[in-house]
Amino acid sequence: MMADTGLRNIVPRMLRKTYSSLSVKKLGSSAEARKLTGHKKASTLDIHYDIHDTDQIKEYAHKVADSMDWTKS
Repeated sequence: MMADTGLRNIVPRMLRKTYSSLSVKKLGSSAEARKLTGHKKASTLDIHYDIHDTDQIKEYAHKVADSMDWTKS
């Protein structure tokens, strides 16, 4: 997969989780997405696949980074 996509330092699990998360987001429910992902229970997608939008992720990342002391060695 890495050769086909040109991406480095990834694992197949990351691609699978991303696909599953996007399936829930695009189809509107975990019950529908599980038909694509092969999960037996929709609750697995709800519990283990945290769906956040990009803006929310960036906001959280900035909050965490701002709380760090970057001057310590």
